[in-house]
Amino acid sequence: MSMDPCPEVRRPDGTLRAFVEARQLVPDIILPILSRAEDLAHGAPPVPVSLASSATLFFQQPSTRTYLSFAHAAGSLGYHTADLRDMRTTSFEKGESLEDGLRTIAELSELVILRQPNHEALLDFIRTSAALPRPPIVVNAGSGPSEHPTQSLIDVATLHRRGILDPSGGPKKIVFVGDLQRSRTVNSLLDVLLGWRHLTFVFVPIAGLGPSTCRIQALQAMGRTFEVCDDLDEALTNADAVYLQRLQDEYGGGDTQKHEQELESLRLTPARMDLLPPHAVVLHPLPRRREIDPATDHDPRAGWWETVRYGRFVRTALLEALQPESPS
Repeated sequence: MSMDPCPEVRRPDGTLRAFVEARQLVPDIILPILSRAEDLAHGAPPVPVSLASSATLFFQQPSTRTYLSFAHAAGSLGYHTADLRDMRTTSFEKGESLEDGLRTIAELSELVILRQPNHEALLDFIRTSAALPRPPIVVNAGSGPSEHPTQSLIDVATLHRRGILDPSGGPKKIVFVGDLQRSRTVNSLLDVLLGWRHLTFVFVPIAGLGPSTCRIQALQAMGRTFEVCDDLDEALTNADAVYLQRLQDEYGGGDTQKHEQELESLRLTPARMDLLPPHAVVLHPLPRRREIDPATDHDPRAGWWETVRYGRFVRTALLEALQPESPS
């Protein structure tokens, strides 16, 4: 059963209007979206939105892949897209409040895609926009260190494509490496993967940057198997999937220079790739720094560019799923 962060994410008829947290989607809901994404990737035509529908991409934090794939996804569905990425070009420079700026965006858009640093502000926008005469569809494109639910969908799509999510193949082990404490992609992906009970987890963090307490408590409460270790080479030898994360130093905290040195010791090199089983897949949400040697890019187990390539189709399928049904 999905866990909605607030009632306002749904329309009065119960359909989903806003996708803001990964825990909203469970396997029974995710798998049809992933199947549709595969159809789109193989040339199926998108289902167009109503004429003159507008989408606004409001990005208060930097982005390359997420912004481009959402822009392509919305455009392929027929949205007229506009973006706000440089806050110096907006009325925020004149003292406009975030609430008034978001209300303006909501009044002028059928779809709002947000990336911004404050998750609670995003939830407040979901609540207030529900009271408008035409509540827009709202999608979280990353909110501070808390959530990046559409990236988790893309990561899950790759795991599904590689057979890791098929319980008939027996237990599977996923290894998380790097800055696991401040990573919104790690947080969201763990929330989604809890829906597959055949998965176990190994965490190989930078010292002091292990998985968040709330995620560990969730794993314990659900009786899930996991371990925290400091031997990456050993963890790789029987991994079915590996999820790497760069240092999230934009959120502050800790000794950045020390953490960078520790992450260097966890770097994925061709020699480390050789430790992985042939069927394994390695993911990274990008951007990367030095945690992955580019010499590994063409290894068939490298999945990070696969997630970029298919990301726009997963996001297109999600936007289709959020569209209200057309009146008969």
